[in-house]
Amino acid sequence: MMAKEQLRKVLDMPVRVNEFGPTGRMHVHCWFNYMQHIASVHAEEIGFGLAALKEKGFIWVLSRVRLHIEESPAMDDIMRVETYPNGVDRLFAKRQFRMTSVKSGRTLGYASSYWLVVDMETQRLKTPGDVGVDANLNAEMPDFFPVLGRIAPIEAGHTQDHAITHTCIDLNQHLNNAYYCQYGADWLAVNAGDNASIREVQINFNHAVKAGETLSIGGIVEGKAFSIEGQAVEAGKNAFQMEGMLV
Repeated sequence: MMAKEQLRKVLDMPVRVNEFGPTGRMHVHCWFNYMQHIASVHAEEIGFGLAALKEKGFIWVLSRVRLHIEESPAMDDIMRVETYPNGVDRLFAKRQFRMTSVKSGRTLGYASSYWLVVDMETQRLKTPGDVGVDANLNAEMPDFFPVLGRIAPIEAGHTQDHAITHTCIDLNQHLNNAYYCQYGADWLAVNAGDNASIREVQINFNHAVKAGETLSIGGIVEGKAFSIEGQAVEAGKNAFQMEGMLV
């Protein structure tokens, strides 16, 4: 049985100057990079990380994530990131995140995420219990967003295309999750103004995109609300949906 302190992970990570844009706020996709890093490190430490699952023929896939940004860290700050898994919702394994400023002690942001286990050979979904993940792990600990639901489809012209290159690909041979957010933010910069900053965002990942393929982005902005989607051109499938609120 794992000690209680093993069931959560805290890392202090210095923020970097190249993560900031002209508004002085950290780019939104950089938050996803921090969360991906600590989730991967922690999962490995408690025995069900990427390497452990691949030995059994499975992979983790991030399915849904919702992030609230209270305030951006400063360029001379250190961001303290805390994470813990906390049970399941149907097939989804849940993981929570909290980001605070080491310098000020204030909460910077928080997020909830849903993960799926996929059989590498059949591409079928498995329950976390099928691969030895304790479904009740930290189940008593709180969700920052209790439900990460479906995102309604939109009708919008696709105005930005992104050719997926080798350096965008992750260990699972797919487009890294943070790039979906980055491409969505690029679309917002054109359609909501260069200084548009995201306060809250949910991304649902629906179809994997690989190197050499094209991701076509379109969306709608209404006041501070936005909805964005990306189409996997070659597959003819919706790759991701992204919705949220601007500052």
